[in-house]
Amino acid sequence: MTKNYDPETHWDNIGKKSKSGLGQKAKFGTNQTGKSQYDIPSFDAQPKFIDYIKIGSKVLDIGSGIGLEVIKLIKKGIDANGCDLSGELIKVAQGNCKEYGINTSNIFYKWNGYKLPFCKNSYDVITTNTVLQHVIEEIQIESIFKEVKRVLVKKGFFCMSELVAPIDFQSAHHVKSRSVKRYIELGEKNGLHLVNIYYTPKVFGSIIYNYQKMFGINHWSKQKSNGLSINNLKINQLKKNVSIKKYIYRNLLNLTNSYIDPLIKLLKVEKYFTAQVSIIFIKQ
Repeated sequence: MTKNYDPETHWDNIGKKSKSGLGQKAKFGTNQTGKSQYDIPSFDAQPKFIDYIKIGSKVLDIGSGIGLEVIKLIKKGIDANGCDLSGELIKVAQGNCKEYGINTSNIFYKWNGYKLPFCKNSYDVITTNTVLQHVIEEIQIESIFKEVKRVLVKKGFFCMSELVAPIDFQSAHHVKSRSVKRYIELGEKNGLHLVNIYYTPKVFGSIIYNYQKMFGINHWSKQKSNGLSINNLKINQLKKNVSIKKYIYRNLLNLTNSYIDPLIKLLKVEKYFTAQVSIIFIKQ
């Protein structure tokens, strides 16, 4: 565990700021304006996983958060469960079940981040969506892959979607981007063989990474006074600096999303940049 990052406490705090609700009324954490702190994909959106989930399959979603992925599968007639290390997020997920008219019994389970609370060979498909990038410690990510193998049936699928980078690096206290190569190594080590990979370029992440690499710090984070007195001139200068950085941030994001990302995809060189990647494994 890295300094100042206790995963259960972190996500419990997010859970306390989350809200149950139908459609856009659901909140995954909230900022000062009341908007969701984390983007909630449209209810029908799922990263290529549905192609590997058949009616009659039993599905487990690891890091199920406020439960919308699990609820979506249940509404499609799939026998689905979720697990999360945050009890607060599970409460919100159960509230979302009620909003969608689903019985909350035996759907969501508390997880300690290591050993999955399920029997051997109990699920046909296991999914996880932007969860493993929040697993900082290598001993924990190793344990998760080992547990996925134990809980999956033979010929079962492990469908994961994560933000990946050309090399492993930690971009924030609670975010660690790993390479596709690293995830494939983890899978192969645990009897999970690669079936397919789907790339969505996110070049903006590569720009931020290289910026941090060059200067050794994250200039996008908020300035802190650390309890020291700061005069008004200094405060105004800090506000101006933050405003300039936000302007650069927004314009870089728009430039990369609208023009550079589509070009990278067209040229099929996604693996050389930060990307959102769905990786499908099968248990042999």
